[in-house]
Amino acid sequence: MYTLTATILRAPLTKVTEFSSKPKPDWDNAAPIPLPVMVRVDPSTTSEGPVENPQTTTTYRLVSEPHGDVDLRTTDRISVPPLGVFAVDGEVFRVPDPLDPGEVHHVEATLKRVM
Repeated sequence: MYTLTATILRAPLTKVTEFSSKPKPDWDNAAPIPLPVMVRVDPSTTSEGPVENPQTTTTYRLVSEPHGDVDLRTTDRISVPPLGVFAVDGEVFRVPDPLDPGEVHHVEATLKRVM
């Protein structure tokens, strides 16, 4: 069931300059962080834009194997070969371990790709 490897892509923030008021992620220099656990990625939803602006948005659900806490953040992207690269959409849910209070049982996140 958990058959995929994944790599977190974490972008450093650019510096504020006279042309920008807020730092922005620099995806060209994103640091790859291999996940220490296997994951599964299940399709969730797909939607299409209007004919005059064709666009497909697909969401997936990432679940890490049990007893696998993952340092995944809402600002990250994640690469899951052979599926591609996705943006983390919304908060990352660290499911508490019912048998070991204070520990994480597994991690769940919604992934999104717009094409």
